[in-house]
Amino acid sequence: MRAALRIARIAARATPAPRAAAPRALPSPLPSSSVLASSSARAFSTTPITLKKATKKDAKKAGDNKKGGKKKAEVEVEETVMTDAQIDAIVKKANEKMNKSLDWAKSVLFEGVERGRGRVSPAVLDTVKVAIPDQGSQPLKAIASITVTKGGLLVEAWDSDTVKHVESALHKANLPGMSPQRDGDRIRLPVTRPDTSVRNEIVRSLGGTVEDAKNQMRQARSDGIKSVGGKNFRGADEIQSALESKSKELDEQLKTAKKELEKA
Repeated sequence: MRAALRIARIAARATPAPRAAAPRALPSPLPSSSVLASSSARAFSTTPITLKKATKKDAKKAGDNKKGGKKKAEVEVEETVMTDAQIDAIVKKANEKMNKSLDWAKSVLFEGVERGRGRVSPAVLDTVKVAIPDQGSQPLKAIASITVTKGGLLVEAWDSDTVKHVESALHKANLPGMSPQRDGDRIRLPVTRPDTSVRNEIVRSLGGTVEDAKNQMRQARSDGIKSVGGKNFRGADEIQSALESKSKELDEQLKTAKKELEKA
């Protein structure tokens, strides 16, 4: 009996006491609908995008960002197509400018030949400009009368205060074979039959006039071709041909003037 009690006590000591069950974790509360709406709005909200038309600067920048910077972004370029009427108007305007220079040079050539023959007309002074204080540069024929007299020209300023300025302008013009002489409020320009040296000077002067006219026509040509779009556009060849034709005409006129002066 005693042995049985002892065995029972040993068995009770060897068996561990049962542990208390761990408390079950409670589920987290679901977020409220207002919280969900707030976070969803933040996650999917977008910023307005402003679109602009690409420019050449944008294209270059985009091209530089590519590897090697050699490829360029494509940029939409609007091309303006000119009508036939617009091109014809540009060609006409270029021709008018050239004709103006051509006519001016031809009139100077004619006057040069007349001076070489000992004759002169008021038109020989058309290019003379008079500098007047507070008034700027004025054409001589706008401030004085010019008449032909026996043996030369007579210039009479309408305002006596401008006589000295007129005289100064005539001296600066350095007209071949013509030496201004003041006579009170009038200025005489005696013209005698030029000798060989004076005729040679007239020829050199006329050569300069022709070159000036050609330069003016070249400028009209350049402006016209630029206006039609360039050398490869319609109208450019017509403008170029007009320049070549008028330049050739001027060369012929100068050649004729030289021959006439040699016979004078």
